[in-house]
Amino acid sequence: MNKGFFRFNRFRGDVSRGARVLRGANRGAGVLGVAGFTMVELLITLAVLTILASLSIPAFQGWTIAISATRAADELTSNLLLARTRAIALNRCVQITFDTSANSYSLFSYADSQGGCSGGGTLEKTVNMDDLKIRFGCNSGLTKYADGGNSCPGTGTGITFSTNIITFNSQGQANADGYIYLVPLADYNRKNINMKAIEITGLTGRIRRHSCCWD
Repeated sequence: MNKGFFRFNRFRGDVSRGARVLRGANRGAGVLGVAGFTMVELLITLAVLTILASLSIPAFQGWTIAISATRAADELTSNLLLARTRAIALNRCVQITFDTSANSYSLFSYADSQGGCSGGGTLEKTVNMDDLKIRFGCNSGLTKYADGGNSCPGTGTGITFSTNIITFNSQGQANADGYIYLVPLADYNRKNINMKAIEITGLTGRIRRHSCCWD
């Protein structure tokens, strides 16, 4: 009698444990079902991500153009300062020549101890603006430029110096007042805030950078 009673209780306990396991499994299946995504939801999510990506690409491209313009203007300003510093330190004439057809500029130093530019100069460095995706020139559509004019100076080249040469003497003075305009290739012939201008004051040799726009 006692043995049968214990067997029945054990059997009943096994059945109860089995029922609890099944109920837990069902609850787990329900949770998983709620947390999942349907195919329609996935397609909608992908569509939204695609739209956001397409909207951000133009902004990213504009950002890279602006970075290129700033980098080119900074590098040109740095090289102009280098030319002026070398002219003073070495008591020599130092020139930067601009080749608008090749879209580049070069720095030359001269050995004249009197600070003149006689004889052949030594090429110090050449910078190709194509590597920076920049060219000499201006955007169209502006009503006022950094030099106060209403059209791109230098007959459209963006360089106002005679024969496209800037000369620094041993006192750090430049051969003339002038401007050099830079514009990203992607913005050429368009009105855009990415245009830069470098100003050189002849008497003092001061070098300043200006950012568009001036109207």
